Amino acid sequence: MSTQYEPKRTLALVLTLLFLGMSMSMGFQSEYREEIDDKIVSANTHSGLNFPGSTVGSIHSLTAIGAAFNYTCVVMDNNQMKCWGRDSGSGYLGNGGDNQNEHTPVSVNQVDTDGCCLTDIIETSPGGHHTAALTSNGTTYVWGEDSNGQIGHNHISCGGSCSSPHGPSYMPGSRTFITVVTGLHHTCAITEPDMAVWCWGDNSKGQLGTGDNDRRTAPTQIELPTGRHAVLVSADFDSTCVILDNGSGMCWGQNFNGHLGDGTYNNRNVPTPMSVIPTNRSLAALDLGAFHTCGILDDGSVHCWGSNDRGQVGDGSTNNSTYPRAVQLPQGRTAISIDVGNAHSCAILDDSSAMCWGWNDYGQLGDGNTNNSSTAVTVVMPSGLGLAEISAGARHTCAVATNASVYCWGAHVEGTLGLGEGVDSDVPAYVDLGAGRHALMSERDNDDDGIVNILDPFPEGCIPGTYDANGYCLDADPGYYADGVHPYDQFPCSSGTYQPSSGQADCIDASAGNFVGNAGSPAQTNCEAGSFQPDSGQVSCLLADPGNYVSDEGSIRQNQCSAGSYQPSSGATGCNNADPGHFVIAFASEEQTPCPPGTYQMLSGANYCFQAGAGFFVPDGGSDSQQQCQSGTYSSQQGQANCTMASPGNFADGLQQISQTPCQPGEFQYSPGESSCLETYPGYYTDQEGSADQNQCEAGSYQPDYGQSSCILAEPGYYSSAAGATSQTQCQNGTYSSESGQAACTPAEQGYYVDLDGAIGATPCPPGQFQSENGSSGCETPPPGQVASPDGSTTSACPPGKYQPGGQMNCIEASPGNYVNESGASSQTQCEAGSFQSQPGQSACELASPGNYADSLGSTSQTPCSKGEYQSFGGQDSCTPAMPGNYVPDEGAQSQTTCKPGNYQPDGGADSCTPSDPGSFVSSSAAISQNPCQPGTYQSAEGKIACLPADPGNYVSETGSTEQSKCPSGTEQDLGGQTACDPIERPLWLTILMFGVPAIVVGTMAILYIGNKKKAEGGQRGKAYMYSEDIRK
Repeated sequence: MSTQYEPKRTLALVLTLLFLGMSMSMGFQSEYREEIDDKIVSANTHSGLNFPGSTVGSIHSLTAIGAAFNYTCVVMDNNQMKCWGRDSGSGYLGNGGDNQNEHTPVSVNQVDTDGCCLTDIIETSPGGHHTAALTSNGTTYVWGEDSNGQIGHNHISCGGSCSSPHGPSYMPGSRTFITVVTGLHHTCAITEPDMAVWCWGDNSKGQLGTGDNDRRTAPTQIELPTGRHAVLVSADFDSTCVILDNGSGMCWGQNFNGHLGDGTYNNRNVPTPMSVIPTNRSLAALDLGAFHTCGILDDGSVHCWGSNDRGQVGDGSTNNSTYPRAVQLPQGRTAISIDVGNAHSCAILDDSSAMCWGWNDYGQLGDGNTNNSSTAVTVVMPSGLGLAEISAGARHTCAVATNASVYCWGAHVEGTLGLGEGVDSDVPAYVDLGAGRHALMSERDNDDDGIVNILDPFPEGCIPGTYDANGYCLDADPGYYADGVHPYDQFPCSSGTYQPSSGQADCIDASAGNFVGNAGSPAQTNCEAGSFQPDSGQVSCLLADPGNYVSDEGSIRQNQCSAGSYQPSSGATGCNNADPGHFVIAFASEEQTPCPPGTYQMLSGANYCFQAGAGFFVPDGGSDSQQQCQSGTYSSQQGQANCTMASPGNFADGLQQISQTPCQPGEFQYSPGESSCLETYPGYYTDQEGSADQNQCEAGSYQPDYGQSSCILAEPGYYSSAAGATSQTQCQNGTYSSESGQAACTPAEQGYYVDLDGAIGATPCPPGQFQSENGSSGCETPPPGQVASPDGSTTSACPPGKYQPGGQMNCIEASPGNYVNESGASSQTQCEAGSFQSQPGQSACELASPGNYADSLGSTSQTPCSKGEYQSFGGQDSCTPAMPGNYVPDEGAQSQTTCKPGNYQPDGGADSCTPSDPGSFVSSSAAISQNPCQPGTYQSAEGKIACLPADPGNYVSETGSTEQSKCPSGTEQDLGGQTACDPIERPLWLTILMFGVPAIVVGTMAILYIGNKKKAEGGQRGKAYMYSEDIRK
């Protein structure tokens, strides 16, 4: 059978959505231009597609751009739309505008709102006066004129024109739209899954194909030939055409100048076959213009027919034609997309270049001039940039480049080109869709076989199980399969596989027990007898292994030779019986086995040997008889190669014995082959049958008799220390045995004692006594300084601060004035002189602190030093009297105080100092006596540190004077500190010499004396606690 392609919209949608988020290669725009800038920012930015582009109205691709009646719309990569150009007050642009033309792209509004933006759009089709948009879920929204119900909402919407998208278009059942196109005042679409054609809107020229001229405000299904479905639909002005799945075409509606292709000028209101297509060719694509039609045939050639007043047929003439006229393309080039405007036509070639022909008054051919051309001219694109989509409008052309950027050229009136107001271009000019935006792109080659969808007999590929046979998908032949992958060939089944049926996508593995040796086999072959095959998909069979056989054909497994048979060869159909004297015990044996010693077999085909009976034996292999056991031996089991001697602990007393007899409890036999047993000795026993030796009584037991089966446990209070004992022994004092069966007596534990022989328990030590040794017969009193532990097992030393003099159960605290400074003391110690202790239970005494003393043993407190005494150190038993020249004014003093200059103290132990008397002085501290004033000096007050010199005119003649005397009359004394006065008869210089020089000497000596004294005082600062001044320093 042959199968034709059933289109699947899902793949086209998925491939289209791959372009979401791709970056646009930016083009350019200028306010005024005569020539196009050749610089391209980037190209081929959509490498994810096999062959980017589309053909308008085809179910195999999605159309992103439409050039209409003086306006243009495009679907962008974000699935939103923008339009520009004429609005005409009918909402052509879908932006809610009111008769406002737009010279640059504006966003299409959201459905039935004035707000941006319509989303999820995958295809658009701007027509004469209305625009349709297809969403990814297969619904359609339309805006613009609706005077004839072309919006398809089952009524006239928006008062006859909708300035924003309206809908969705009504569609009965669960159908969804797969592609949609618009004419001047009508709309047509193809739906899935039924692949039916539906039209609605104006029908005055029969353009809906319903058989009448009544308009329809909702989609109406158009009847097509039985078994056929449309793969492309095209609408323009008042006509409609479809291409069917067999490559034929049908058209209906107005037939001006025969552009419906039926060879007539008659209008049609039902689908009418196109009769002008050559019989050996089929249609791949077509598009309707205002009054002419162009198509691509299955060989990639372009043909046009209908009106040709502007050369739009492209045959080099301006003659109208009801029959197709070939358009001359460059050598070796074919067309892959076609689009037709009012009076000009454009095609994209297989190298992504584009050519246009026909009307060119506005530069819509894109070749840089405004001359009409009846032959195809090349569209001048920027260098290195091709075209993926092209759309011919009324007087302008727009396209999507291979880098997804948008270009327009031709008439710029009303903003048609989207380049800005007043900006014109006769060659493709870049249209700015906004930052980062570019056109949505579709796929031309869904199955990636290098053939564009419209020229591919199988755009989605032959289904698995079929292959390409001159444009038809035929079922794969038996013995072959077809995988549905380009180039859609059938392939012979490989060896090991076969296929008995036609139209299969794969081959069948040869089943187990069969094989396929050659490729392209329609059947498998049975394995012969002697061979097998356990696996599927094999090219040959396996020979039966040695030890196995295969008796039937087509076996999936080999059979093991059963027990008693064997097979040494491979590929066998049967097995051999074991010979007499031999056996085969296992399955799948390759050889037979001789009967081993202890067995015999007189039969053939056996899988076992007979065992020698009890009381018999067989000494050699391959034997056919058994032999009798001799006296003194026995054979208790079958299959013995020799008879067994009676073992130790047993005996055998006759011939042909099948067992030995065990010695009874109380008996034993250590030699083999004996006929009787021996009685056990005293201190020994046997408690089981068959004993080869007697057992010693274990320690803790004994046995005084012969022939015994057990031993006697030692009684409590007794023990048996050695194995093999014949009697028990009484426990000695200091030990005991509380249970029977003891091997030794238990020594009395620490804290216990045993004072009797034969004791069965130990006695705890009385309170206050202890026993630290095991096995004692009594307890002890703790020595002085220790006490017994609570469990009586040991003693513990009294801790520091306590003592035990002997005979006490507890330790005693040291009393005040005493101490115990070590553990285990038997007595307390009095505090030594210089120390004291006021608390009981102490481990040390406290030293008397400085300023205090303790003068006796056992002091419980310290005593402060009296006045006149001091103590600089702690721990002293007395105080120190103040030294002469010093004093102590208070009790508890730690140091003495030095008498200040002017005072002295001749005695020790004083509590104060004595001021010097008048006529005397004390010039230094710590003085022990006063000094009388010398002649020439005096002192009238007490407590002074120096004497006063006699004033000039006075004298002091005696030691210790308390006053000076005036010179008698007739004498004089010009100097101070003199002991007498002089008669008045001496020169002045002598007076100066007598009195001045001594004064200088005395003064110098005084200064030296004071300086030396201070140095001496400084040297005494190192004496600790000797003087109160030193303490302060």
